[in-house]
Amino acid sequence: MKFSKQPIVAVAAAFCLVCCLGVAGADTSIYGPTGMVLNPTADLAPVGVTEGTIMWFNQNNTANGGGDVDWMTLSAVGGARHDSEFNIGYNRLDVKQAPVGWKDEADGLIAGLKFRLGEESEKLPAIAGGVSYFSASGLYERTAVYLCATRNLSLPQEGNLGLRGTAGLRWTDAEYAGVSKSDIIPFVGV
Repeated sequence: MKFSKQPIVAVAAAFCLVCCLGVAGADTSIYGPTGMVLNPTADLAPVGVTEGTIMWFNQNNTANGGGDVDWMTLSAVGGARHDSEFNIGYNRLDVKQAPVGWKDEADGLIAGLKFRLGEESEKLPAIAGGVSYFSASGLYERTAVYLCATRNLSLPQEGNLGLRGTAGLRWTDAEYAGVSKSDIIPFVGV
């Protein structure tokens, strides 16, 4: 990887600050909001709690005409009120192999808001909606609006399984190196 030292020092300092100010409360997705690895859930970070996350992964899509990219994200998610959360972060893309026109590296912003629209009850799941933004200096930009439902999973004879299930829809408007694409994507997860 060819990360310069200045952004790494800034990222490390910000991460330490976030960890010192908050306690563990919610896991962030790649794009920032509380949730699964890629998709949000209707769960929220507790009020007054801020949690920081550092993620690194390699996305090698050269076989399908895409790039070989290392992604690094630093994000924080916090409970603003009992019915909402915010997230903000920094991301860095290091492009090792890419289609013509892609930059070698890019930095950007992660930001978002999530609102709980309904609490989980015995018969109904928790429902939340939100918006997220993810950019990487002209190489990649993504805006998403989502609606999802999350609830504890249980069996009649067994009771609560200790798992939470989520289903939702996400409208995504993304631009990759000058190519725009909009999709409505259903998602599910446990």
